[in-house]
Amino acid sequence: MTREHVCPRCQSKAISRAPHEDVLERLILMLRRKHAYRCLECDQRFYDRPLPKHTSTAIPGHPTSLVDSDMHHKRRGKLDARV
Repeated sequence: MTREHVCPRCQSKAISRAPHEDVLERLILMLRRKHAYRCLECDQRFYDRPLPKHTSTAIPGHPTSLVDSDMHHKRRGKLDARV
């Protein structure tokens, strides 16, 4: 499922990250796992969770290749001596 940031005021999808206003805001947002965003259409500032960095474009029924971090999870943290 792909999700986009949407302005709560005008429903625009033209959004950019906004800088933190102060250290307290940065700490609170970090604890709540959110970021500050600003609508480029109406200038509304709002908070939302960040979008996933990697979106899956896998085709159903086709095998996907695993990256090193996936292999680490499959081995449950055990090191692999193969090179």
